[in-house]
This record gives sequence, structure tokens and C-alpha cells, in this order.
Amino acid sequence: MNRKGITLIELVVFILVGSIFVPLAYIAFTSVVRDSVRPETAGKARFIAEAKMEDITKDAYDSITTVSTTYVAVNTDSRFTDSAYNGYQWRWEIIDIAYEDDATYNTTIKVPDNWSSGRTYKAGDYAKPTNYPTWPYNNFYRVYFEERKAGNRYAIGDLVRPATPDGFFYKSIEPPLWKKDQPYYLGNMVKPLASNNHYYKCVEPPQWQPKTPYVVGSLVRPTPENAPENGHYYRATTIWSPPTFSSDTEPNWPTSTGACVIEFKWIGFDLIMWCEFQTMTSGSSQPAWPTGDSQIVFDYYVTWQEDTTLTTGGSAQPILPFDGSVTWQQINASSPLNPGGTDEPSWTVDTISAWQPNTAYAIGTKIRPTTVNNHFYVSTVAGTSGSSEPSWPVFEGAIAMDGTVKWQEKSTISDNNVSWIRSTTYKFIKIYVTQPGCNNDACAYIAASIITGKDYATRP
Repeated sequence: MNRKGITLIELVVFILVGSIFVPLAYIAFTSVVRDSVRPETAGKARFIAEAKMEDITKDAYDSITTVSTTYVAVNTDSRFTDSAYNGYQWRWEIIDIAYEDDATYNTTIKVPDNWSSGRTYKAGDYAKPTNYPTWPYNNFYRVYFEERKAGNRYAIGDLVRPATPDGFFYKSIEPPLWKKDQPYYLGNMVKPLASNNHYYKCVEPPQWQPKTPYVVGSLVRPTPENAPENGHYYRATTIWSPPTFSSDTEPNWPTSTGACVIEFKWIGFDLIMWCEFQTMTSGSSQPAWPTGDSQIVFDYYVTWQEDTTLTTGGSAQPILPFDGSVTWQQINASSPLNPGGTDEPSWTVDTISAWQPNTAYAIGTKIRPTTVNNHFYVSTVAGTSGSSEPSWPVFEGAIAMDGTVKWQEKSTISDNNVSWIRSTTYKFIKIYVTQPGCNNDACAYIAASIITGKDYATRP
């Protein structure tokens, strides 16, 4: 077998040549490795990054905006002009973020998408105005439904969640149109066929009063002393001549269905026939709707009272859809929520008129404090503001008294079937520092911090 190898002389020559170049290569390689892992090098990078982080975070929250997207030498900073910092570079990012929880409360950090009428949302989702971050639209908003509270005033379009979850959200809507020959129940709400910007609530007829003028169609209920809460009402079906005055003594009210009683007054020869009814049925034509606060009108067997305050009833769960003078529409909480409209909501409270002293305010007026606190307030009792600004509460639905005006905190923004609340905005700051011989993120020392200066009543 003929095998060719190397001679001893060739082996010696190879070893001699290799002994010259291999140490050079080894030295160069280990020099780079040592430089990248050397404690003093990593320590310098960390010191540089933390110095820049302090520079950024010492500013007011809204002033933290300047970024550096490309690497620049750190020795342009007067603190790092020593030659020991030659070759070190830095850059930094500042990103507005939100903490977003999913249905199982897993939290992710993200930059919210722009608001869009073409997408659906669910409770907890975030959006940002389409002209973000231009002031005053430099905030994020979260889908949030405030809790329905007893005695609170709401506006058409407001959305709430019940105190005890039932799988629905509720939207304040206009009452249904009045209908003729329709049975109604106490608490039912209607609006006239021709809108007059007023709503009307089905209430009990007023109590019978002595020496009071009545006409055909007048409705009454017995006084508690004579027939306490007997569930029967009475309609004047016949009178002597209008108007006819009632007598000094209350009649003995019959309780049989449709039974009548004659109330006769000898002096003046006044006569009224009252006939019993229980079912409240509207007439064949609309009544003349009053527009004064709390005025009543009779509608055959129904008593309507003007009530446009849109104020919820008691603490008990309402019998939907009516709740005090509010009419609620159910929205399935598990269904995707779509803004529906094409118009973006008015995101900011900053554009609402500021509170003024010694000023008359009507019910339903919206104001903001003179010093913006990211909440606005709705007057639930009309009156005149005081000479000095009240202390504004920031808790959901809280009340502030101001002269003779009563203000209620409001912070949600209605957007068709979606309710938004301004949310806490965080800034995610990342500092990148590269060492000599490295000029990209892959080998950079990175320092990161999350800060916030906008702490609102409800965390994200």
C-alpha cells in the first residue's frame, strides 16, 4: 500500500510557522471577548445608562418627550469627556403605553390602537384619539362602565353597569312614544308624538282635596286617612257645571270594579260623580303635555307627570326598562361593543366650560374645575354657585355642594354602545448603551423604566 504522508522536516516547518501566527490570532480574539465581559466595561455602560435615565425622569411627566433614535457618542455629554468613555454610544426610546388586562386578568403592556368606528370593543379595551398625542388629546381611554347609583342624574346615551353583575350593561335612552288606548303602569315613561324636549312619567293621581275645583277627566286617589293605599283610583265622569268644587267631606270610596260614588255639595249645588278604576289606560288622543317642572296632566285613566331630570330611583334593582325617570336599554356584556357612529367622541374634558363663581346654573349643566383634574361635573340641582370654588371630589358619582347648586362627578364619555374613561398613561423608557467595538442593539446594555405622572381615579 502506497500512502503519502509528511516528512519530519515538513512537520517541524509547520510548527515553526504556526507558532508565529496563532498567538496573534488568540490575542486578538481574547481581547474582544475580555472587553465585552470585563466588569469595568459593563459597569461603565450601566453608569452611563442610569445617568441618562435620571436626566429624563427628573423632568415633569408631560415634558418627557425627546427621544434619540440613532446612536451618538456619549462623550458629547460633559460628564463623559474623559478618554475612558471613548467608543461608548447611546440612544433612548420613550413610548406611551397602557397596561391592558384580558378577561382572565393577564396584563400586557401595549400601545393602544387609534379609535375606530369600524371595530368592536370589550370592557377593558383601550384606544387613543386619532389625533393623539396633540394636546388636549394626549391620553389613552379605556372601555369602562360606571356603576348605576340610586338618585344619580344621567344624560341620554350614558352607560352603566348594575351593582350586581347580571351579564348586561345599560344605556340611557329616550322613553318610548306615547300610545293611545295603551295600558300603562306606575313608573312607565313616555315622550310625546311630537317632541317637546320633555318626558313624562306615569304616577299615581293626586290625593282628593276638599273644596277643590274638578272637571270631567280629573283623577284622584283617596287620602291615607280615609282609604290608606287601597290600590283604587277614581275618575270624575260627571259634574254639575265646570268647574265643580268638591265638598268638605271626603266621599266613601267604593272598591268594586267600575263602581261610582256621587259627591254632592248643597251650597252651590255642585255635584261630582267619581268612578273606580285600577287599570291605567291612555285616551284615544294625546293630552296637552305640560312643560313646567313636575306638572301633571290627565290622560283618561293615566296621570302623567313631567319629569325630564333623568334621575334614577332607589337602591333596589329597577324593574327594567324604567328606573326613576331613566329609561334603560340592555346591552349584552359578553357581546362585542361597536361605537356604531362615524363621529369620534369628544375625548377631552378640557374643552368643557370652567366653573364660575356667583353664576346661575340650570339642571344638567356640565362644568370642569378651574384647575383641570380630568373630571367634569353635572348639576343635579339648579341654583347659583358660591363665591369660592368648592373642593371637587374625584370619586365616581361623588357630590359637591356649591352655593345652591349640587354637582355630581362624571368622568365617563359615551360613544354609542361604548363607554370610555380617561385612563392612566405610562411612559416606557429604554436606554441603550453600546461598548467600544459594538454599534447595535444586539450587544448593547439596556436600562428600562416605566413611570407615570397621570394617576386617575380608576387604574387602567
